[in-house]
This record gives sequence, structure tokens and C-alpha cells, in this order.
Amino acid sequence: MAQSTLGFVETWALLTVAAWASLLLTSGLPFLAYYAWPTYETWKVKTNKQYPSPELVRSEAYKSARGAMAVTLCPTLALYLAKTGHSQAYCGFKYGWEWEVLQFALIFVAVDFIEWGWHYMGHRFDVLWEIHRPHHKYFNPTPWAVIADDMPDEIARASPLFLLPMLGPVNIEMMFLQFVLFFNFYGTLIHTGIDFSWLSPHGSWLLNTPYHHHIHHKLSTKGRPMHTGFFLQIWDRAMGSIHTGECHCSACDAPNRTPEAFAAIHKPDYSVLLRPSFWWNWRDKEI
Repeated sequence: MAQSTLGFVETWALLTVAAWASLLLTSGLPFLAYYAWPTYETWKVKTNKQYPSPELVRSEAYKSARGAMAVTLCPTLALYLAKTGHSQAYCGFKYGWEWEVLQFALIFVAVDFIEWGWHYMGHRFDVLWEIHRPHHKYFNPTPWAVIADDMPDEIARASPLFLLPMLGPVNIEMMFLQFVLFFNFYGTLIHTGIDFSWLSPHGSWLLNTPYHHHIHHKLSTKGRPMHTGFFLQIWDRAMGSIHTGECHCSACDAPNRTPEAFAAIHKPDYSVLLRPSFWWNWRDKEI
């Protein structure tokens, strides 16, 4: 593995700036498409028919930017451990493509289980609920809420980045790409609040869809975990923490999604988010 000349702090700062740039792209573009410039067609597939206030969106963006600073501590630590020889991380196809394919699948399942387990415990145990509870003020989340959690939540969920290479040989390049392209992408996807036709909740027993995550934000609370999984539903199904009531996805609510109903919906002016004054003298505790 090539040795970096950057120190721990410099590496963390560089990764944090990269994470902020990624947030602007992966959260900003779907926000523009489905929230800032709403149309009747996009509203018809929005699970929650209402649009959140600019103040809540501001809070989401602020918390996600702060959460990125915590998330990037884990890959920074992973690189430091690899550099100092305290982990078994490697680059390239050191053990052949068969192992890389198997490793990809193993990491996927392991990380998804860890994500689910930490999230499930965050709703089950009082002390962890106090950490996770602020994320649930976003009852109608937008893509900006993808990592709008407090720092302990973010560090726990990203911890496989440095823990797994300490347990065995791990292609660190592949694992980093897996987190960025799969877990970050899907996290944003399920926070869009959009019922994509190709990711319908109907008949979906394997994957958690945006609708399932909407149910999670709407109904899951302290002592009541529900759809706490990330990609896979199997963990929640094993624990019985899935929604079994009537479906209220946009497809089921289609008869009520008329042009007249859309015209009556309040559409906030999100352009205030571009004004520096909107961010001045503000603290997250206000929301």
C-alpha cells in the first residue's frame, strides 16, 4: 500500500471537505428535483404529501455537515492503522478476483447487520435513544437528512471501516468505494421520501424502500423499533420490527393525488436557503 505523507489531522480535513462536496451533489440534486422545484408529477410519488419548512431543511443540512465530520474520522483512522501496520488492509487484487467478490458480499452483509443492530438498539435502550432521538425530529425528511445524526451515531455506523481490516485482510479501496457508492447512495435514496416505481414497497420483503423508511420516521420511537434496517429487511423481519398495518404509499393514495390537491399544498420558498442571513445567528437547538 502506498504510504501517504499526510498526517492524521490533514487526512481527516481532506476527507471531510470531500464529504461536504459529496453532500452538495448527492443531497442537493435530488432536493432540487423533488423539493425546491416541485411539480405535480413529482408530488404524486412523494410519500408524505406535505413539504417540510425551510427551517427544518436548514437543520438537516447543518446536522449532515456536522455528521460528515464524525463519519470521516473512521476512514481516517482506517488509513492511519494501515499506514502504521496495525491492520490487515491492502490495495489491489492481492488474493485474486474470487476473494474480492466474496469479500464484497461479506462486507455488505456485515455492515448492513451492524447498521441495523446499532439503529435497532438506538430505539430499544434509553441511553442510545437519547443519542438517536434528534434525528427523529425530521418526521418528513429530505435528502439532506441522510447523515443528520449526532456524532456517536455516525461514528458507530462508520466503524466497520477501521474495525473490519483489524479482523482480517480487507481490500480497503473496495471497502471505501462500497461505503461511498452503495451505503451513502442508498442512505440518500431512502431519505428522499419518494416512492420510486422501481423500488415499490409492495411485495418488497428483502429491501427497505423509501416508503419503509418513511414509516420508520413516522412511527418508530423510543421502545418501538420499526424498519431500522438499512438495505435489508431480514434483520427486522427476524425481530418482528416491521410495519404490518395498512399501506399509505403514494400508489395506494393515488385517488387522492389530484391536480387540485397539489394546488392546495403549501410549497415553501426554499430560496431562503441560499441567503447567508438565513444561516446567521442560528443554532440547531432552535428547531
